[in-house]
Amino acid sequence: MGKYVIQSKRIIHISIMINLLLIMVCLLSSCGSGATSGDPLATDSVTVTATSTSISSGQSCIITATVKHADGRAATGRTVSFSFAANDSGGTLTVSDNGMNNGIATAIYTAGWGATTSKFRDIVVAKIENGAGASVVFNGSIVPGGVTLALSASRSTVSGTQISLITANVTDGNNVPLGGVTVTFSLLLRGSGTPALSSTSVVTDGGGKAVTVYSPGLGSPTDTVDDAIEATLANGSSQIVILTRSNLASAANTVSLASSCSTNTPNVAPSNSCVITATVKNPFGSVVSGIPVTFAIMASGTGAPLLTPAAGTAITTDGNGNASTTYTAGAIAGKTDAITATITGGEAAIILTD
Repeated sequence: MGKYVIQSKRIIHISIMINLLLIMVCLLSSCGSGATSGDPLATDSVTVTATSTSISSGQSCIITATVKHADGRAATGRTVSFSFAANDSGGTLTVSDNGMNNGIATAIYTAGWGATTSKFRDIVVAKIENGAGASVVFNGSIVPGGVTLALSASRSTVSGTQISLITANVTDGNNVPLGGVTVTFSLLLRGSGTPALSSTSVVTDGGGKAVTVYSPGLGSPTDTVDDAIEATLANGSSQIVILTRSNLASAANTVSLASSCSTNTPNVAPSNSCVITATVKNPFGSVVSGIPVTFAIMASGTGAPLLTPAAGTAITTDGNGNASTTYTAGAIAGKTDAITATITGGEAAIILTD
């Protein structure tokens, strides 16, 4: 009889050990709803914030989802899904980076014009793989038809020291371009450290366009980071564009641009010319000779602007680190051209209005 009791105890002990091993295997293999290899207990959490929750039709704001472990550390590598729980206005979501930078994912929310009443309520939810989520509520109002704003970037991703042209298009209620409207540009996110804009207050040209040049900062050189630019009008209309700067290569030469055109607007009369000069410097700030510089027309609003030598021709810097081209404006008055200068590892742009 005693032998059977001993065997029974051994069987119970073995059964307990097997169950414990199964539990450990389950945890290590991410068993359970929503668990992942990086979050086996599915305890990561999400918080959501917005740059503004009071909004008008046509306005934009940045939504930020922050994912953390249970101990408060940033959870990287998670996938964040943004969606509408309510969308009275017919708004839109543009996801910037759902692959997570330092536990943070961002999206641009733009309120629509589709609400059936003068007031609307939109709700945006951010969720991760384990089912955890949070929401932000936008209380908005419809703005009667009037001046509207659209914003775009010539490059949404820049590498190294590339630039991007940020263009605001201003129209009236009938979608007719409006000149003479002041657009204010500002940096909302500065993930690259010290990004810069060539101008923060720009008056639209005859085509309703206002252009500024974005240059990324050099912070966090080994990371891919986001900057955000907002354009606003005096009537409160606003739009946001997010630009991603990829990780930087080793230090490179830089290029800057200047022109002999007037510093006043218009910078040059239609069909008239001025000289654009690129200056190349090494990482220590000294000018560099013998560097090929390629000039190009990145945006042509004046009709048929010209560069001499022709656009695309490589011009070598002289002993002062300078390379020059002659710019001739097109025949259309009141419009804007953008001229770029590119070297290996660097780029610059200048905006000219005739």
